Amino acid sequence: MNKKQKLAYCLIIIMIISLVPHFSRGASWNRINKVITVMEQEVISAEDAPELIIDLVDELEVGDLFYLQLSGAKWLDEPYISTLIGAASEASLETKLIGSMLQIKIQGARLERGTSIRIPMALQMVDEISFVEIISNNTAVTSGRYHVATAMNYRGKVSTHQIPTAVKEGEMADLWIEEPFSKAFSKAMNQGKQGVIEIQLTHQGFSFDINTSTPQLIGIKGFEGINSGADAIKQIDGQTLEILLPDISQAKYTGGFILSGIKIIEENHNNFQGKLAVKAKGDLIQEATVEVLEIMDYTVDLEVKSKKVYSGTKQEVQFALVEKVADSLVKERVTYFEFGNGVSLETNTQGKVEVTMNGEVMVCEPIKKGNLVIGFKVQQLPKEASRYDFQVTLMIPHGTQGNIELVVEGRSLIKTLTAKVLAVDTPFQVEVEPFEVRIGFKDQVGGKIEIRELAPGEIAQGKTIILQFEESGMKFTKLPQITVTEGDIRLGTPVWQSNRLEIPIVRRSNEASIITISHFTLTADQTIASGNYKLQIGGTGFSELATEQSLDAIWQGDFLKVAEENEVIPTPPPVMVTPIKFTIGKSHYTIGSTNKSMDATPYISNGRTMLPIKYVADAIGIGGECILWHPTTKTVTIKANQTITLQLGSKIMKIDGKTYTMSAPPEAKNGRTFVPVAEITRALAIQTVWESSTKSVIFYIYD
Repeated sequence: MNKKQKLAYCLIIIMIISLVPHFSRGASWNRINKVITVMEQEVISAEDAPELIIDLVDELEVGDLFYLQLSGAKWLDEPYISTLIGAASEASLETKLIGSMLQIKIQGARLERGTSIRIPMALQMVDEISFVEIISNNTAVTSGRYHVATAMNYRGKVSTHQIPTAVKEGEMADLWIEEPFSKAFSKAMNQGKQGVIEIQLTHQGFSFDINTSTPQLIGIKGFEGINSGADAIKQIDGQTLEILLPDISQAKYTGGFILSGIKIIEENHNNFQGKLAVKAKGDLIQEATVEVLEIMDYTVDLEVKSKKVYSGTKQEVQFALVEKVADSLVKERVTYFEFGNGVSLETNTQGKVEVTMNGEVMVCEPIKKGNLVIGFKVQQLPKEASRYDFQVTLMIPHGTQGNIELVVEGRSLIKTLTAKVLAVDTPFQVEVEPFEVRIGFKDQVGGKIEIRELAPGEIAQGKTIILQFEESGMKFTKLPQITVTEGDIRLGTPVWQSNRLEIPIVRRSNEASIITISHFTLTADQTIASGNYKLQIGGTGFSELATEQSLDAIWQGDFLKVAEENEVIPTPPPVMVTPIKFTIGKSHYTIGSTNKSMDATPYISNGRTMLPIKYVADAIGIGGECILWHPTTKTVTIKANQTITLQLGSKIMKIDGKTYTMSAPPEAKNGRTFVPVAEITRALAIQTVWESSTKSVIFYIYD
């Protein structure tokens, strides 16, 4: 071992030695074996007193002296018999009172290490708390101060734990009579205090009735098993009872009694409603006035744990129907529970609503509004209960906002109950710039959608955002531009599925995000009907309720706007034939300056100009032999450069067998078939101008 190793070894030895506890003269382990509670000014005999225990860890020599000083108490003027454990038989302690100090002197033989000294703290309490202080006097006894006893008033307290309710009369609450510390009542009675408690009603319109009830006094805690029946309860007058406490002299621990089965009745029809109280007094208790019974009308409360939630979620809702007064509910009659503001309840495979009531699942009949299950009904409530705790699952679709109320009614209730169960807000904001579409143009670009999260992570990871466009016949030819303009949500590759755009969510956001979708590209040929076409924005990314069949849209409205026929005014062509003009309400039309008679007049229906198909075809040179009427199917067929088929009452138009949807169906009037001018002129590739001053439609056929 070299010098450095030897030095390190020595340092380690020194550190270990420094950490080992060591004792010098004047050290002992001291404690009080128990701290007791007693009456004020009580004398504590050596037999009942706590012991001061001094365990020596060093020797005490013969003649050594140490002292005990009391505070909050005084020593009794009697010999103090101390005990030595583990000492030589000839060793003893001499005790001597010197003023307020007790002197302890070692006699006969030295007290070795490990000896235990036991000194009873026989004393009389002076203050609320007493302490003993050890004065070492340079001996092997450690100085210290220790709590010995606490003095309390012997009077117990009277209280109630729960106040019952009743209509006119009923059993009052149990009265709890509790002593403050062990043997307090018996010590007080040994000093001449009476074990009688007087109970007096404070309201003049009511009285006690112990003849039709079963009053009893039941011992609790340290008095368990010490009971009394009606013989210990005496009615002094209508409003006063006297309670005689049984013998408790043998009880060792703190105890008390419960007074139960005391009935209170109405003396006259005073229509009182409120809380009744009794005044309790006696030698052993603190005088107290406590409320024991609430008189009220039949009452049922609807208790609800309301909370704030977002739409597009499923939420557990908890509420309770509480019978505040017995028999307030007619439990064998049906009770209806309905939720408002568009929410619905889940149902099982049999179409029933599963409801948890008082911890057990029960199957209830649904309450429907259209196809929506908005509530359930309970045919009969359990008779043995007075509180019914319910739990159900509500589905809160997007578009729901504000308070969701629960309404409880039925023949089981005196009146209808209403309470707010949820406050619903939306987790998203959507801004839309519609796409203005022109007929007959390819690859038109437009429209913008901005979706804003109002809190991080609200768009679900692994789910899908869906833009569902109304069927229109227009073709989206490219993917739109999709960007995350704020936040950190991560999107996957979008896909067109017919008229549906699907955007997968790769990762949810940690910062509230904004998704912008713009530059939609589509083609609208001449067969597209004018009007507005709707868009729904939804999907599983936004809602727990979304399915393939139902998006649970966070936004829906008009997005593709195809101009009405009368709003489209094309530039007149440089070369054209003579114009053809049909005027609303006129039974003739013109080709150039020539008038042609008709047996039908054009009209406007729901904002659309309706023209007789026969005369439109005649005007543009399609002969009558090319227009065929099929009375069985109520179908018109026009054979020109292409075959066009129309059916009365149907929006479907077929051109060479291909199906198109019109903005309005053909109509029959005065034996003639009328069609929307926009539909037939587009089908025949004719352009029109609306002349508002004369309410006329002008056709142009280009060379």
